[in-house]
Amino acid sequence: MSEKSKLGVWQGGRFIDKHSGYVRIRARGEWYGYRYEHRYVIEKHIRRRLTKDEQVHHKNGIKTDNRIENLELISSNSKHQSTHIKQRDEFGRFVKA
Repeated sequence: MSEKSKLGVWQGGRFIDKHSGYVRIRARGEWYGYRYEHRYVIEKHIRRRLTKDEQVHHKNGIKTDNRIENLELISSNSKHQSTHIKQRDEFGRFVKA
C-alpha cells in the first residue's frame, strides 16, 4: 500500500506523535480527542485528572514505554527537569537508574 493510500485510514486511535515522540491515544469518553497516553495511564491509576503543573516522568527514558511501573508523577516542571539532570552523566548522556 502506498503512503498516499494510507491517509485517512483508521489506525486504531493510537499513534506516535512525530514532534514529541510520545504516544497519543483516542481515549473513550473524552471530548477533546487525542491525549498523551502516559498522562492518561497515570490519571487512571490515581483516579483523578492531572493538574496543568503535574508532569509524568518515564523512569527508563523511553517515551513509548507507558507501563505504570515505568511512570512517575512529579508535581512540577522544575522538579521534573531536576530528575532528568540527575539521570545524566558528566557528558550529558542518559544513565539508567
